[in-house]
Amino acid sequence: IEQDANLSGVVKAIVRPGVVLGSDGGVFATTMLSHRVVFGTGRQAFPFIHVQDLCNLYTYIATECASPAKIYNGVAPQIITYEEFVNAFLKAMN
Repeated sequence: IEQDANLSGVVKAIVRPGVVLGSDGGVFATTMLSHRVVFGTGRQAFPFIHVQDLCNLYTYIATECASPAKIYNGVAPQIITYEEFVNAFLKAMN
């Protein structure tokens, strides 16, 4: 995708979001977390972002960013493991 964005004269901003979460949990939460599924060891990094934060990022890039021609990683600033995320999610849901 990043190579396809090389159009001359067009300002480009590429957003690479993590797993997008919202108040309803989404498909990910209802299918995987409700069954306590942990992929691999659970110690791998789990990049995530809340849907509103992702919307805010897009709005910032489109309206306020002085130099939007960049690649943006749309993820939360804290680094957590998949296992930590699953445990926190299940705790919040109970």
